[in-house]
Amino acid sequence: MDEQNVLEQIGSRIKDLRISKQMTQDNLAEKCNWDYQYVSRLESGNTNMTIRTIIKLCYALEVRLEDVFKGIDF
Repeated sequence: MDEQNVLEQIGSRIKDLRISKQMTQDNLAEKCNWDYQYVSRLESGNTNMTIRTIIKLCYALEVRLEDVFKGIDF
C-alpha cells in the first residue's frame, strides 16, 4: 500500500467522522482554527498530516485517536 492511498483513506475517515457529528468543513475548520480549504485538503488526502493535526482533529470531533484509524488498511 502506498502512502498516498493511506492518506486518502485517513482523509475519507475524517470526513465520515465529521459528517457523523453533523459538522461542515467550515465548522471543523473553525474549531481547529484552520481555513476550511485546509480541511478539504486533509479529507481528500492532498496534504500530509502531522500527529499534532490528527490530535487537534480528535479534540474537535470529540473522538479517540483509534477512531480516526479504524478500518484503515496499512
